[in-house]
Amino acid sequence: MKKITPDEYFGYRGVFTTCNLDTPHFAFRTKKMKIINKKFAITGPIHPEFEGVPIPVYLPFGIFPLINGRHSGLLPPQFTANDQAGLGLEGLGYYQVLNEYFDVTLRTNIYSYGGYNLYVTPTYRVRYRYSGQLNFALQNTRLLSDVGKDAYTKSRTFSFNWSHTVDTKAHPGQTFSANVNIASTKYNQYLLNNPTANYTNQLSSSIAYSKTWDGKYNLTVGANHSQNNQSRIVTVSLPNLTFSAPTIYPFQPKEFAGTPKWYEKFGVGLSSTVSGEPIFMTACSALSGSWIPSSGGRSTAFR
Repeated sequence: MKKITPDEYFGYRGVFTTCNLDTPHFAFRTKKMKIINKKFAITGPIHPEFEGVPIPVYLPFGIFPLINGRHSGLLPPQFTANDQAGLGLEGLGYYQVLNEYFDVTLRTNIYSYGGYNLYVTPTYRVRYRYSGQLNFALQNTRLLSDVGKDAYTKSRTFSFNWSHTVDTKAHPGQTFSANVNIASTKYNQYLLNNPTANYTNQLSSSIAYSKTWDGKYNLTVGANHSQNNQSRIVTVSLPNLTFSAPTIYPFQPKEFAGTPKWYEKFGVGLSSTVSGEPIFMTACSALSGSWIPSSGGRSTAFR
């Protein structure tokens, strides 16, 4: 290395890698390079190597960013081929840093038969307080049909996921968590190259809040959701409330003397539960469909 200014260096026989081992598994090797501290590095002809073995693929130059932290930018796609969807590009998108607490990822899958998927994933985090992630997905499916009536199978489905956790040290005595998983009944069915999800017919969600006073009184409020994609039955149960208080002995003296009387053993405690009656609904599979209540329990119709 040759230092020109406090921020500029010239190097000979340099190696660039993200492997943190003393002998990296992979790297880009070059004979000439210039480094501008905390900005970027520029090299001459460069080639990759794996396990010390050079790969005969040379680039005329290389530019490597040397800036710490998160950065917005394009997300490269990968090429794929599917018998039902056709040729496609998967993962094409953009990552945007909005501030130190919030960022969002946009991705899309595009297929030659006309189908596409859109994914929007915002992420938020405040260190030592809370963190969470949302994920909204829209599928516009166009697959080769196995039935001779139509050439293609068409469907538009969606999925929504939300996860939220709170650091236990942020608010001592209080906790809040959320794990929401809602989707069209045929969303998993049309996921490509994911046989595990294709046969997952049960979805569930839960949201819970709890608070403790003086380590004695406990309050828990929650809501639950379950969905069967095969029977298309959606069950929502809310609110679920539980409150408990420790047992007290009002007639017990502070200091015991002799054999305790029978009434001194009399105690009063509280453990109460309020549970909302489940709502049963039959969901259709399309994004623009209706929610139609089925029999049993309190039913509410959504249009």
